[in-house]
Formats: sequence, C-alpha cells, structure tokens
Amino acid sequence: MKKGFSLAWLLAIGMVCAAPARAAGDWVVAQVASFSGSSAHIGNDLRAGAMVAFNAANARGGVAGRKLKLVVRDDEQQPDKALAATRALVEQTKPIALFGLSSNEASLALLQARLPEALGLPLVGPRAGVARVLESGSAQVFVTRAGYRDEIKALFQHCEMSGMREVALVHQKDEVGTEILALADALAAQHGLRLVARVAHDNKAKRDTQAHELPNVREAIDAVLRVPHQAVLFAVTDPTLMAAMVASYQRDPRHAVMMALSSADGRWIAERVGSDRARGLLITQTVPAAGSASAALLRRFANDLKLGGASEEDAAEFTVNSVMLEGYVSAQVLIEGLRRAGSNADPARLGAALQGLRGFDIGGFDISFGGASRQGSRFVEVAILGRQGELVR
Repeated sequence: MKKGFSLAWLLAIGMVCAAPARAAGDWVVAQVASFSGSSAHIGNDLRAGAMVAFNAANARGGVAGRKLKLVVRDDEQQPDKALAATRALVEQTKPIALFGLSSNEASLALLQARLPEALGLPLVGPRAGVARVLESGSAQVFVTRAGYRDEIKALFQHCEMSGMREVALVHQKDEVGTEILALADALAAQHGLRLVARVAHDNKAKRDTQAHELPNVREAIDAVLRVPHQAVLFAVTDPTLMAAMVASYQRDPRHAVMMALSSADGRWIAERVGSDRARGLLITQTVPAAGSASAALLRRFANDLKLGGASEEDAAEFTVNSVMLEGYVSAQVLIEGLRRAGSNADPARLGAALQGLRGFDIGGFDISFGGASRQGSRFVEVAILGRQGELVR
C-alpha cells in the first residue's frame, strides 16, 4: 500500500468526516489542521495516525462501550482560520475534545484567545514545540511531544560529541524564530559551541507564484555560506521552507553538515528535493524513527492497523512516518483519558483523567502529565536521512 493510498483507505472505511453527522453515543473528537496548502501532508498524516488508533479502539468495541468519531476542518495554514474553524466545528459537533492542531501558529492562536478554556474542552496533541504552548499553564492543554529546547539540545550534544564547534543558525523572522534563537544561544554556550552566524529569514516574504515551486531562500543561504562553519541548523518549522533551504544549500560545494528540527518532516523533504540532496540531513525525532523496525511502538501501530481492517498484505506495505506516529500517540493518550474517565465522561472529567496520566506506556513510549507542565514527553533522538530518503538512527 502506497503512502497516498494509505490515507485513502483510512477515509474509505468511513470514520473521518467534515460534517456533524454521528451515531448516538459516539465520542466525537474535533480536529482543525492544515489539510490543504504546502503543509497539507502534516495535517493528513496526523489524521491518518489518529485513525489507526481510533479504528482499532472501535474494533475492540469502543471506549467504555462508545465508538470514536473524528470530525475535521481545514485551517488552510492560517491561524485566524484555525480559530474560526474550531469555534464552528465545536458548535456543530459538540465534541468531547479538540485534537491534533498541526502548527505552532495555530496552537498559539487558540491559546492567546484562551479558546480551550472558553469552550471548556481539552486540547490533546497539538504539534507544537514552543515554550508558550508547553509552559502555557493551561489545564486544558496536553502536548504529547518534546519541545524545541529538547530537540536543539539533542542536536548540540551530537555536535559536541562529533567535534563540531562552529555552528551556523537559520531561523524564521517571527515569534517562533525569536524563541528558537534564544534557545540556541543558551544551549550552544552549555555545550561549548559557537554560533558563528545567526540568519533570520522572513518566511512571510513573497513566494513564487506557482504553488509547486519552492520559495527563494538564496539570500539566507548566501549569508550562511559567507561564514566558515562545520554545521548549520536550519531551525525553520515550515516544511516547504526547509526543503528550499536544503536544496539551495546542498548545491554549494562549501556546504557542511545540515541539521533540522522534527517540524521539518525529513521524509517529505527527501521526496520534495530528492534523496541525493537531502541525504545526510540530521533531523530530530520526537517519536522513535519510523525505520526502527524493532521499536515496540511501531509493532503496536502495525497490529492496530490490522485490527482496524487492513489486510496482512496491506499492513505489510503500509508506509508509516514519524508524523503519523505522532498522531497515533496523541490518539492513544486521548483514548486512555476517555477510558479512565468512564462512560459518563464529559470534557471536565476527561481533562482531569488526562492530568492524572503518569508513566502511561504506549509501546515503550511514555507519557506523563502533572503540575504546570503541559509537556507529556521529552523523548528525542537524532536520525539521519539515508540514501533512499529513509530515516536511520
């Protein structure tokens, strides 16, 4: 089963919808994410991973005897539309929880508007790594991945162990980029590294008119290449922008070791720019790398895929990636919260149950919440893109 068909198969069995229709007694979960535009693959893969977990739970009889239904709405990669779409979807479907926002920007927009509190709904599994989400203090937010501090620390530890001391940094010229720059400055000093270049790229600058073309990042790349360095961290969170930087930088004979954060989605970059150009990219993973066939989390994912209706042959050929695994982990956290809250759960009981999660094991991947922290995991590993665009630990 090819990756594109994998999502089509999940949709075909009827568990994902954009309309409010549902059976009486279903647990409705609302997801607003980017399902169109240059980051559509992020929203679609988060949704696909969640559906593997939800379909398997439904095949087991549901949660507390009630089936799960995921309803979705596209935010078109615009934070203001994420706000409006969330309000509309909640009004139409009366969900038990919000799920799987696909960007920092959308997550920040919802939190700045205090929407989870206003709606009285837990927000589970936003794909965000910024401190303003992780340290929001909101009792309604449950992030299931490591933050950017953890990811940058892992990359700088790798540089330190590999003898790379001079690192260039490219970051977005926005709120997220400003935080990443501050983190990189502090962590570089801790690991005996020197940031020899700090380049801010305006990710809102005019792009090429053709949607299939990569944005022009040559000015930022030239600024990096003017300074001798042993490694460069492209700390940008837009996958299309990241792909453009890899493609432009790797063409130059002066290029050094390339590094990226998990937001960049390494496999997609390899598909977009070609595995030859992307080969050797070091990229953080906040779930076990999809190429780690021995990981218990991956075995559990594969078993649930079959339980949810995939044949042995289709399951064997299913292409799973790290973003799908993120969606799967977040869905399992939500399922466990519902199980603990019981058949009479409401959003308040669900939030309390999630807050009480400690050492929740999802195939060797642990989630714990408590206190002011909204961050359930600090797991990070550094993977490298291989010859065929695969992630290798």
